[in-house]
Amino acid sequence: MNINTYRGYTLDSFQQEAIKYIRENKNIIVTAPTGAGKTLIAEYAIHQCLQNGKQVIYTSPLKALSNQKYRQFKRIFGRENVGILTGDVVLNEEASILIMTTEILRNMLFGDVSILDEVAYVIFDEFHYFSDHERGVTWEETIMLLPSHIKILALSATIPNVNELADWIQWVRNSEIKIVKTDNRPVPLKYYLYYGNKLEYVDIKALQQNNKLLDFIQDQTEAKSFSKKQFFSLVRTLVEKRLVPALYFVYRRKGCEELSSFLFQKKFNFINNLEERKRIKNKIKRLLDTIPRQDHGLEQVSKLLQYVEHGYAYHHAGLLPNLKEFVEDLFDEGLIKILFSTETFAMGMNNPTRTVVFHLPFKWDGRTYRLITPTEFQQMAGRAGRRGIDRVGHVILVLNQITKKEAIYLMTAKSNDLASQFKLSYSTVLNLLHKFPQDQIETFLNKSFSTYQEKLHKKEVVDELDQKIDTYDFLSSTLTYKCPYIGLNDPQYWKKTDAMLQETLNQETFLLTTNKKIKRMVRRLINELYEQVMKDLPLGSIVRLKNNIIGVVVEYNLTIEHILAQKPCLQILLENQITIPIYMNQIHMVLSNHVLPIDDLLRLTSSFKDFLSSLSNETITFKWKHWKEFRSLTLYEHIHKEIQKAKPKPATLKETSCTDCPYFDDHLQLLMWEEMKNSLIQEKRNHQRNHSVSERTFHFREMITLLKKLKYIDKNLNLLVKGKILRNIYDRNGILVTELLQLGILPRLSPEEILGVLSFFVVEPQYRRAPIKPKSRSVYRLFWRIKAIDESIKQLETRLNIPRTYRFRSYSFDYAEIVMRWARGLPLKEVLQGMPHSEGDVIKALRRLIDLLRQINSYPYLPLNIDHLINLIFRDQVIPSILKEDVEEESE
Repeated sequence: MNINTYRGYTLDSFQQEAIKYIRENKNIIVTAPTGAGKTLIAEYAIHQCLQNGKQVIYTSPLKALSNQKYRQFKRIFGRENVGILTGDVVLNEEASILIMTTEILRNMLFGDVSILDEVAYVIFDEFHYFSDHERGVTWEETIMLLPSHIKILALSATIPNVNELADWIQWVRNSEIKIVKTDNRPVPLKYYLYYGNKLEYVDIKALQQNNKLLDFIQDQTEAKSFSKKQFFSLVRTLVEKRLVPALYFVYRRKGCEELSSFLFQKKFNFINNLEERKRIKNKIKRLLDTIPRQDHGLEQVSKLLQYVEHGYAYHHAGLLPNLKEFVEDLFDEGLIKILFSTETFAMGMNNPTRTVVFHLPFKWDGRTYRLITPTEFQQMAGRAGRRGIDRVGHVILVLNQITKKEAIYLMTAKSNDLASQFKLSYSTVLNLLHKFPQDQIETFLNKSFSTYQEKLHKKEVVDELDQKIDTYDFLSSTLTYKCPYIGLNDPQYWKKTDAMLQETLNQETFLLTTNKKIKRMVRRLINELYEQVMKDLPLGSIVRLKNNIIGVVVEYNLTIEHILAQKPCLQILLENQITIPIYMNQIHMVLSNHVLPIDDLLRLTSSFKDFLSSLSNETITFKWKHWKEFRSLTLYEHIHKEIQKAKPKPATLKETSCTDCPYFDDHLQLLMWEEMKNSLIQEKRNHQRNHSVSERTFHFREMITLLKKLKYIDKNLNLLVKGKILRNIYDRNGILVTELLQLGILPRLSPEEILGVLSFFVVEPQYRRAPIKPKSRSVYRLFWRIKAIDESIKQLETRLNIPRTYRFRSYSFDYAEIVMRWARGLPLKEVLQGMPHSEGDVIKALRRLIDLLRQINSYPYLPLNIDHLINLIFRDQVIPSILKEDVEEESE
C-alpha cells in the first residue's frame, strides 16, 4: 500500500518509492537535488523505527547540522525520544533516535557492537561527504564495519556514479541495496551572469547543444575585477527585482565582512517593516542573554548586531558559535535579506533562499586559491528556490576575475564521481588488530571502495585497450593497397623495412649531433616546418583523413627524430575519443573553419561524434604541401646531401625498391599502426595480471612493522600500553599525542601549560604570518621536542615505504598562549588582546581540545587529571548552546 502523504505533505513519486523500500526494510540510496525533500524520507524512516520499537541513528558530517537536526527532531518526535552525541555534546544517549557525527559512529563500531543490537537503520545525511579528502575514509570504514542487521539509508545530492557505489555497498555488506533517484527539482533554477551592471540570462539547456556551447568556450574575454560600484548596483538589482532573500557567497572571511561594512557605510537598509524591526530587536536581546556580559563589547558582536538591524549580515567559521546560530535563525525567518557567507553555510543547512549569488568563485584549498569545482558550484547553487514559496530559484554568477568561458563551465559541467578516500591510520590499524585476526583484517582491507574501484578501473582500462586495438585493426583495413614489390602479409617485409629505418635513423642522428653545419640547417628547416603547420593546420583543426575518417589535430611531433625516422608527426583525436598518431600525408582535407579549443574537447564528449559529423559538408582545401614532397625537398636535397658527404655510403631507404612504391607512405602508416597495436596488446596482458598482495595490504604490513619497532604491539600483535592509548585517539596526530604522553613530562607542567602543549594538535597553522611564541619556556621547548619525534617517525615511514599517514597539522605554537590565557579564567576579550585570531576560531579550537582530552581520558591509567583539565576550559561560550537549551527545557 503506497503512502501519498506524510506529515501533511503530498509526496513526490521518488519519496513514495523510498518509503515503500523503508517499509520493506531495504538498504537505500536516495539521490535528489537540494531542496527536493530528502529529509522527509529520513523522518519517515525514524517514524517507522519508533513504531517498531527499534533504534535509529542519524549521522551527519557537521556538528552544526547535527545540532540543527537535534532541535528539529525534538519538535517532531518528542524530546524524550531524541539524543545527540558529538565531540563536545552528549545528551540522552539511551534515546531511540540518536544523532551523531559519522566519526562517533565509526568509533562505536570499533568497540562492542552489541550496543547496536536494537538499531534498525543508520541514516547517512549529506552522503557525498563520502568523497571528502579528509573525512571520507570515516564514512567508508563505517559502512564496512556496520553489522549486517542494520540497514542503510543514504541521502545525497546527485551522485553521478551512484550505481557503482551501490554495487560496492551491496558487495561489501552482502545485502541488496535499492537506488532511488530523481533529477527533478521542485523549484527549477534560472541562471544568470552579472557584468556591466546588467543580468544576462543563461539558457543552460540551449548551451548543452554543442554548436552554442562551442561559441561560449571559445570566448576569450579578459577576466576583470568587480568594483564596489558594480557591487552596489547588483545589490540594488536584487532588491528591485525582488530576488531577496539572497545567499551571497564570497569564500573569504574578510570579503564577507568588507561587503557588509560597505553596505553599512552606504546606509543601506532592507528593513522597513516595523514588525520585522521589532522581531529583530527581540532576537538581539535573547542573543545577548546567552553571551557573557564582558563579551558584549567584542568587535564582531557590536558590528554584526548593527548589520542585522538593517537586514543583512555575514557568516563564516570565524564567528562565535552563538553568533552563527543567531544569524542562521534570523535567515531562517526571512529577517536577513542578504547574507554574505563562505561555503560553510551551504553544507547541509536548510535555509530559505530565493537567490544564490557567487561573488568571487575561488577558494583556498590549503595551498592556493583555485576556481571552485562544478560539484561545489552545484551544491551551493542548489540552495536557491524555496519549495512552496518560489516558482523558480535564481543563481547569479558575477564575472569577477573570471571569464564567460569559466562561468559557463561551472554552470554546464557535470558533478564529479564519488571516489574512495580510504587510507589507513595507526589508530585504525590498532583497532583492527584489537577486533580481528590478521588474515581477516587483510580481507577487510581488500573490501574497500578503493579496491573495488581499482578492479572496475582495470576492467575499464582493458575495455579501452580492446577498443583501441579494434580501432587500429579498422584503420589498417582502410589502407589495404596492393604492394607490387613484396606482400604486406609477409613478416619479412615489416622486419626488413623496420631494420632499414632504424639503421638510417642511427646513422643520420649521429651525423646530426656531430656536424654543426647539418645541425644549423636542420634547426632552420624544422622551424620553417613548424611555422607552416601552425599557419595552415593549427591545433584544434578538424580534418578528414584519406580513409574518410574524421578527427581533430591535438598534438604535433615536429622533431628531427620523427622526420628522419619517418615517424608520425601528428596526433589526431577520433570520433570515438581515441587518439592516434598519423603522418601528414594522411590528411585529405580540413573540415570547417572551426578550430576547437584543445582543453575543452572533453566537454564535448557526449555528442562529439554528432558534432563532427554535422561539419562533414563544410570543407576547406588542404593547402599544405604533400608530406612526401616536403620531405624530398628539404631533407633529401639539402640535409641528406650533407649526410652523404660525411658518410658516402649509408644504407638508406632509397637503396630498396620499396621506396619506389606509390603507396610507400601508406605502408609506413600501416607499419606504425601495426606496432602500436602490438604494444597495446602487450599492455593489455600486463593489466590482466593479478597481483597477489594489494597496495593496502602491503601498507598494513609495513605499518605493523613500524608499530612493533615503536613498542605499540608485541611480536604476537598484542597491544602494549602505547597501543591501548593510541587505539582510542582518533585525532590524525594521535601517534604524536601518544608519544608525548609517554615522555612522562606533562605531569610536571602546570595544568595551563599541559593544555597549551596539547593545543599544538587541534589548530591549523596560519601560514601567512609568523607564529606567536608562547611565554612558557617549557611549552616552547616541548613543541620542538614533538617536532623532532615527528621527523623521526617520518624517516621511519620513508624507510618502510609507508605513505604519510598523518600530518602534524600545526607546525606552529599559535594557540598555546591563547589556550593558557583561557585556562587561567581570562575573559575572551583579554584572551585575544594582541592576537590576530578570530573569536570563533578560538572557541572552535577549545572545543576540539576538549574532544581530544576525552579521547585521551579513555585510557584510565594516565597520571593526568583529565576531568580537571576539561573543566578549566569548559566555560562561557565554549559550552555549546544546545546544552544550555536542554537545561532550560528541564527547568521548565
